[in-house]
Amino acid sequence: MEKFMYENDYVVSTRTMAVGPAFEMDGQSKVYERNEDVLVVKDSAMDIISEGCLLGGASYEGRKDAVRYRTGVKRKVPVPMNVFQKIGAMPTHSPRLHNCFWLFPYHIKTIASHPKNHLHSEITFLDGQQLHIDVSAYSLRLQKMRAWEAFSIFFSPSS
Repeated sequence: MEKFMYENDYVVSTRTMAVGPAFEMDGQSKVYERNEDVLVVKDSAMDIISEGCLLGGASYEGRKDAVRYRTGVKRKVPVPMNVFQKIGAMPTHSPRLHNCFWLFPYHIKTIASHPKNHLHSEITFLDGQQLHIDVSAYSLRLQKMRAWEAFSIFFSPSS
């Protein structure tokens, strides 16, 4: 069973593994951090991602436009939030949708089909925490490859 801690606001860090909606909880989003309890935060997932981009030196829209320009990816665009700390996130759905989770690929160990529903996935993070997402494993693996492509461009020393 997950243990929750409540926070008023949250700043993305190298420990952030996932940010998503907090369905049926007193908060707008849940944040999964490496080796920590799950945080319930009053800000929306999109607000947390946008602030992370600004703290990394550019707006969310600017980061998204740069990835589109360099990779040609048009939908569910992965975002290199902080190129110096190599923090980047990928959306599971359109960021406009309430059920969109933002995953931080460097923390993902495995992506597997959910045993009871092949249209859902079980993500296992490097620290052993698991997250159930309503997206197929195939789609998430493809999204992770897109994220790696974008991050390899933006996180390389010569970018």
